[in-house]
Parts: sequence; C-alpha cells; structure tokens
Amino acid sequence: SPTVLDRLAEKALRMGRFEEGERMLRRRLLRLLREAREGASIPRDKREQATDYAMAIAKGLQRREWVDFVFDLHAETGTLPDAERVEQLRELVQQIGYVAGSSLRAYLEVLERRRGGFGPAERFLLQRVEGLARIAGAS
Repeated sequence: SPTVLDRLAEKALRMGRFEEGERMLRRRLLRLLREAREGASIPRDKREQATDYAMAIAKGLQRREWVDFVFDLHAETGTLPDAERVEQLRELVQQIGYVAGSSLRAYLEVLERRRGGFGPAERFLLQRVEGLARIAGAS
C-alpha cells in the first residue's frame, strides 16, 4: 500500500513539480539500488514503482542520471522491465537525448550473460532493450 511519501511524491510528479518529487524520492530510490547491490531481493512491484518514479523524474528534469538508475537497478537484479516500461524507456531515451554510458553497457552485459535462460517473451524484451541501446549509441 502506498505510503504518505508515495502519495505526496506522486502528486508532485503529476503536477509537474519534478524537483520536489526528486527531493522526496532520491534517498529512497538510492537506498533501493544500494540494497540490490548488496544482494537483497527486490520485489517486482518495488522495482516497477522505482522505475516509474525514476523515468518521471528523468523526463521532467531531463536528467540522464535517472535513466542510468533504471539500467543500474535492472542490472543489479538481473531483470528486464515489462514491455510497457521498455517502450517508455525507449521514448525517454529519444526525448532527452540520452547517450549510453557505463550503466547501460553494464546492463547489456548482464542481459547477455542471462540470454540463454530467457524464454520467448523475455527474448523479445531483450531485443527491444538492445534496440533502445542502439538508439543511445551503446553498440
């Protein structure tokens, strides 16, 4: 269930107050990433919510660090975003002129190592992420 902070941050983002939303969410998002780096299991709903927040902030403030955050979080958890989020990420990369850096490259390496274990749906998403990476100049 959404916390008071979630509701306030979501309201700020909806109203276009992206700096305020970023201020409210930064510490929590970075803590989630740190937990993932330390090997904690991050539930899908938390990953999706963090992805949505980071993409909204990235779009609103034109900040690539939050696109990097999305790639870092998914690299650390060895996961693919769902199809809708991959498409939103693709649009975001184009809108803000995101240029691939170490976060996207590291994520692509993680996905490449996992490729053999993916089923058809995941392989399709992987192709979409690889397409997004080409747009960003990662390959």
